[in-house]
Amino acid sequence: MTIAISKIDARRLIQKLLNAPIAPGRDSYFINVGTEPIIDALDQNYFRGDLADGIGCFKYLEGDYGSGKTQFINSLAQRASENDVVTALVTVGAECPFNSPAAIFRAIMESFQPPADADTGDARGIEVLIDSWVGARIRQLGAEPGDDVPDLVQRQIEEQLAGLWKGAPDTQMASALTALSKRLLKTNCGATAAVSDSELISWIRGDNVRSTGLKNLGIFEPVRDDNAFRRLKTVITFLRTRMAYRGFLIAFDEGTRTSSFRRGSAKQKQA
Repeated sequence: MTIAISKIDARRLIQKLLNAPIAPGRDSYFINVGTEPIIDALDQNYFRGDLADGIGCFKYLEGDYGSGKTQFINSLAQRASENDVVTALVTVGAECPFNSPAAIFRAIMESFQPPADADTGDARGIEVLIDSWVGARIRQLGAEPGDDVPDLVQRQIEEQLAGLWKGAPDTQMASALTALSKRLLKTNCGATAAVSDSELISWIRGDNVRSTGLKNLGIFEPVRDDNAFRRLKTVITFLRTRMAYRGFLIAFDEGTRTSSFRRGSAKQKQA
């Protein structure tokens, strides 16, 4: 498959490889060779099939150090993004072990990638993903982000984001995501960002933040191992039902040469 690359992207890619001769992140697919048949099969069977139908799966990729696992994962993530599948690439290791749900949650929240066509540079995170979606939705409705977004467009998007939500796995996360999406809609329509916005983003990302503003929203409980997966499930539900993403790819890439999955304890493997 031929992939078109602009001069700007080509220069950026060359600079990345000159600075560090490793898989160049989101640009990896430009230079991916040899694994397209595998990516095509996963694309057809999962991104266009099971994930779109709400079916989950787990795949384990094993290879020697330097054999191209990270390159493959990055290229697969790009294909997922092209199919409206939300992606998060998480590096596991000492700071993010498999047996810490809270650490995994934080890593995923800060690793969500914006859509493939979003002009966000290297910015990542749950707030970047939602902000990119809001800007794209404004354009879909015939306007441009800024001070001149019609009230009708704003109301239509707010109704989509802030509808009644019963049975959320984690009610505090549900409230936080609704509040953040409404704030990002406002800033995309010309409002000025506030300090409370940063507090809200930090809390959603898993930081232990407390403030009067958050308390007024009913948000006060920090992320812990016993609530992390409920919160992640809430995030996934929000992105799927409110923003109509087709599915989710969460890829774990080991940052060291150790074989955590193979040699880890039973608790680590269950996590």
